[in-house]
Amino acid sequence: MNRLLLIVILFTATATSRDLIATETSAQAKQPNIVVIFCDDLGYGDLGCFGHPTIATPNLDRMAAEGQKWTEFYVAACVCTPSRAALQTGRYPIRNGMCSDKRRVLFPDSQGGLPAREVTIGRMLQQHGYATHAVGKWHLGHLPQYLPTSHGYDSYFGIPYSNDMDAVKNTPKGRARFNNPKTEYFNVPLMRGEEIVERPADQHTITKRFTEEAVKLIRNRADKPFFIYLAHNLPHVPLFVSKDFTDVSRRGLYGDVIEEIDWSVGQVLNALREEKLDEDTLVVFTSDNGPWKTFKQQGGSAGLLRDGKGSTWEGGMREPTIFWWPKKIKPAVVMDPGSTLDLLPTFATVTGAARPTDRTLDGFDLSPVLFEGKKSPRENMFYYHGEECFAVRMGQYKAHFKTKTSYVGQKAAKVHDPPLLYHLGHDPSEEYDIAKDHPDVIDAIRKLKAEHEASIEPCENQLTRKTAAVSKQMDLLIVAGQSNAVGFNARPSDLPADAADKEILFWWKCGDPPPDQHDTHSNQTWTHLQPQPLGDPITPRTGRQYGNFAQPEGGFGPEIGLARTLIAKEKTPLAVLKVAFSGTGMRTDWNHADPGDSGACYRALLSEFKAAIAAAKRNGIELKPRALVWVQGESDANAEDGPKYAHRLGSMIGQLRTDINAPEMQALIAVNTQFSQGTNKFMPMIVEQQRLLAKRDPLRHYVDTSKATIANSAHYDSAGTLAVGRMFAERLLSLTP
Repeated sequence: MNRLLLIVILFTATATSRDLIATETSAQAKQPNIVVIFCDDLGYGDLGCFGHPTIATPNLDRMAAEGQKWTEFYVAACVCTPSRAALQTGRYPIRNGMCSDKRRVLFPDSQGGLPAREVTIGRMLQQHGYATHAVGKWHLGHLPQYLPTSHGYDSYFGIPYSNDMDAVKNTPKGRARFNNPKTEYFNVPLMRGEEIVERPADQHTITKRFTEEAVKLIRNRADKPFFIYLAHNLPHVPLFVSKDFTDVSRRGLYGDVIEEIDWSVGQVLNALREEKLDEDTLVVFTSDNGPWKTFKQQGGSAGLLRDGKGSTWEGGMREPTIFWWPKKIKPAVVMDPGSTLDLLPTFATVTGAARPTDRTLDGFDLSPVLFEGKKSPRENMFYYHGEECFAVRMGQYKAHFKTKTSYVGQKAAKVHDPPLLYHLGHDPSEEYDIAKDHPDVIDAIRKLKAEHEASIEPCENQLTRKTAAVSKQMDLLIVAGQSNAVGFNARPSDLPADAADKEILFWWKCGDPPPDQHDTHSNQTWTHLQPQPLGDPITPRTGRQYGNFAQPEGGFGPEIGLARTLIAKEKTPLAVLKVAFSGTGMRTDWNHADPGDSGACYRALLSEFKAAIAAAKRNGIELKPRALVWVQGESDANAEDGPKYAHRLGSMIGQLRTDINAPEMQALIAVNTQFSQGTNKFMPMIVEQQRLLAKRDPLRHYVDTSKATIANSAHYDSAGTLAVGRMFAERLLSLTP
């Protein structure tokens, strides 16, 4: 017994804090939650706890007092996109193509983004059983394949790139746009998942809404640990605050913004406390790069550090950072180096998740510092400007091989040979070059730099991939609805040939609900106008009510008559996007507000639209949505749905205009008025609802198809389908000045 007790005592005495945390976690069958709060362009000296005299940050000050304040914490790049890539992957962005000398960040016309092969913190923790959520600014690619939901995050609510992008034409130019900014100057989309829910995003309330989203995720959490990446898009210019924080700071508008972010931090920490999760949650607060000093009073302060955003001086890449975990992290001021590169490996240790082993990671596990008070394992830091390493820190020494001042300003980098050398412990402001006194240090740093650069393997640059220059503009017609938009009974063998079809771009997806692999489609590729082949046969499709078309030869919808008539009359290039599904109703399939099955057809329409627009851009074609051609209503001809049809369709059309950024898009609406041949008493109601809808909006127009010939009680025949298309074209032509 005594011998056994001795062994237990010896084991306990040699256990590390990490072992104790892991043991406790295992014993409680509980893994820690993690929250990362990431700001945009926050300066090293912008917080009260980091020395700012006129910005009040009581919540961050308390967080720092209860946790660890790191005074030498770095990002891996001095601008947004590469810095965020480094945080997410634990790798210098040069390793995955997320930095560039030509385009410093991603833009709305960028075609690249964080490659699918990269393992983000979100993916690592998701695979370990965590609920993962991204809230706020992403800036690692705005196309669907690059969004958080494609990189290991269960949910996303935020803006896909910087809040100053998508500047609207005919608004103030240059700095005037930022001096008195308005939300409508910047057509930045607010997204939920892969869908745009607001455009332009109301930036006055955006900090508040990001905060509310994070708090909701905490309070409504699933029965599993969670990771929340809360990335504020402020204090990046343009600066916006809510009414509650207008004119509250002695520092002016910039101070108002910081004090609202401080409030946000308080809301998150209070939610954790109230939910009894504070002792089970690690929270990290930091920023993506230094202050944008070229914006003067609308930019922040780097405190005693030199320069700011866009430079590899300390002010560009050293960030105010706080780690907080009550009863796990002992309060302290840590003066050792750390980096956002270190978050992924640290979180892997804390949670027990498996870190990637098939690639180079540039991060270190900081848990010995956090939990045991040991020295940081990070001794070196490489300061990248675009694709080039401008400076290197080794221990307390930092050598500058090239320098360039703040973002936007100095055109060419200044080369230093020998490099400038500073002792950051003695001279954190980098004022006194001591290179001549330490040639041995310079030699050692040169060797370290060469070894690091030799480890970099070439890869495709993601930031230089951009939309081809627009060489052609075309109107886009969107054909959508149910079976008479599909063209269920229209036979291709009845369709006369027309050489103009080769001049009309065509993209389609049609079938029956739910949209899936059984539908007929153009393989997400632009082709020319044509009938569509039959998709998978109807018979093997268990539980499916309809197929694509009634006949093996396939079919066509009103898009043929529509496009042929327009190009014959207008003689201008034209593109048609067709997304239609048989047997679908507004409530059951096209409900834009429902994230479940009832909104599946609407989401399919948006998804195909985005892919089609992107594919056209890659080929130098800019498509402008001209009209929605909507053929639907038969499935709503019933007692439950008929009375609400106008409201539902009107709401969907309005949301679609918002989601595709086409506020002036015409909407032409019709239904097969001969449906059921008079036996359905609700069909007159649907017709009346469509007419009523058209009266309420000058951009909505009812098209009477009662003279079109029919194949049966449900569908137009081939000639009728062609005629309906021509009716739509004639109505659209009548609207053109």
